[in-house]
Amino acid sequence: MKTLNEMGLPKASHIETGFKGWRADGLPVVGYEQWRAAGSTGSD
Repeated sequence: MKTLNEMGLPKASHIETGFKGWRADGLPVVGYEQWRAAGSTGSD
């Protein structure tokens, strides 16, 4: 999975349509359990 910074948005800090807009656009969302299973520590 890539961060917005890795995708070329160096100063991403706001999504105009919010989380609902992100989901409505079909962009990826990773649930907490999937995130934890992938070994994320919260410092990523």
